[in-house]
Amino acid sequence: MRVAACYIVKNEGENLALSLESLAGSVDEIIVVDTGSTDDTVTVAEKYGAAVYHYAWQNDFAAARNFALEKCHADWIIAIDADEYFTAETKKNIRPILENTEAELLLIRRLDVEKSTGAALNDIYMPRAFRGDLGFRYVGKIHEEVRRGGETIGKVAAAPKEELCLIHTGYSSEIGEEKARRNLNILLAELEAAEKPESLYMYLAETYAGLGEDAKAERYARLDIDLGRRPVIYASRSYRVLLEILAKKNAADRLDIALRAAKDFPEVPEFHAEAAALLAAGGDYARAINEAKAAEKLENTTNALEPSYMTTEMFASLKAQRANWEMQLVAEKNKLEEISSIIFGLLQAKSKNMALIDKLIAKLPISSQCFFADFVHGRELADGEGFLAVQDILFDYADEEQLTKLAPNIAAVDKDVCHKAGDELFAREKWAAAMAFYSEVDESTVENDGGFWKNLGLCLYRLGDYETAAACFAKAKSCGENAKEIAAYEKWLEDLANG
Repeated sequence: MRVAACYIVKNEGENLALSLESLAGSVDEIIVVDTGSTDDTVTVAEKYGAAVYHYAWQNDFAAARNFALEKCHADWIIAIDADEYFTAETKKNIRPILENTEAELLLIRRLDVEKSTGAALNDIYMPRAFRGDLGFRYVGKIHEEVRRGGETIGKVAAAPKEELCLIHTGYSSEIGEEKARRNLNILLAELEAAEKPESLYMYLAETYAGLGEDAKAERYARLDIDLGRRPVIYASRSYRVLLEILAKKNAADRLDIALRAAKDFPEVPEFHAEAAALLAAGGDYARAINEAKAAEKLENTTNALEPSYMTTEMFASLKAQRANWEMQLVAEKNKLEEISSIIFGLLQAKSKNMALIDKLIAKLPISSQCFFADFVHGRELADGEGFLAVQDILFDYADEEQLTKLAPNIAAVDKDVCHKAGDELFAREKWAAAMAFYSEVDESTVENDGGFWKNLGLCLYRLGDYETAAACFAKAKSCGENAKEIAAYEKWLEDLANG
């Protein structure tokens, strides 16, 4: 197996030696493309046996990298930067890992550190090694990405983080702004000429955020997330940028963005944790607990494509918060049940004292107030979440007439909950209410669900609609439902038909 190291450099004499030293004994050739150094970069490269080529810089990283790739003749290419080097503990593993992987592209853990202090800045996986005989090339003038025939590479793997690790000093604070400004200029030039400018939104958001230009960062981050998840490494960057900006100004849609982030990137625990904290702040403890549990399940997982920055201490804090939310939830459920029973008692007594009922609603937990206000005043419901939060209370205290009237309103905002609601009411033998919710179910979703048709038939039977009940039982049997159980009902229907 032949391995090549591939660099594009400019004035990297101070960094290059350490990088090349970390590759000693692991590569068979070193290609260095110099784009106009005025220091001793070329001398350093030649000292380590590198073949040095000169290339006129065109403000296009992909073009320079592809020029370098054309000079490589190897089974594997390690494409790293001069300010990156393999750690002393892991550099011996370079060849063994390349020899034993079936991947076409290898992600390698990279620790970004402050050069002057050694302080950790970032921990991320980067595409730094790929097969040299498959025609891979870079695309993108800035934040260039490896592609095969213009398409995303399919066979990607991550080297175990304890076996292969790079140190990167290129984004130290003392040089970070200079690079950010350079990158921004290239990005803006590419944006004007790009056929697909949307591919640059994430990088623009990240660059503007790094420069402290929050308004522009927010604009591009929102544009990016509206496009959906992109098939690139660390695709969650726009969500991270946006959530940080929204936190600074306590924006009204911060919770919505956090929930979207958790949905689009379910493998990122900090998105679940942030959504949990915001839900709890709004008094929605049940959903907060669910999001916290989703985060906690990810505590000991590693995902090379989407890094997590949640520490052990942060997970411990989240668990402590969740325990508190669980106690709050118990207290709220008790409060909800106590006040709800009074409200439904007044409604069933045909009370016209709406001022008193409104005062009682105001004493309910925040997460339930909106639903109860809409329900009591006969308004259109805002969403199905409020219904789910109080479903058990409703089914315990509302009468069948109230529940039957509620079904179309629930279906109008969240048709998917009607099936489960019908099952719950069926179990409570509230036949008319169950029938009302079952009637709102999209039949295409239950075409082969024998249990649904059997339950619907039983509701109809209990309500005296024997003919339709018989048709539902026949449908249930055709779906494979227990024929013996249905036969008893069919016999009763036959006896009723015969007088």
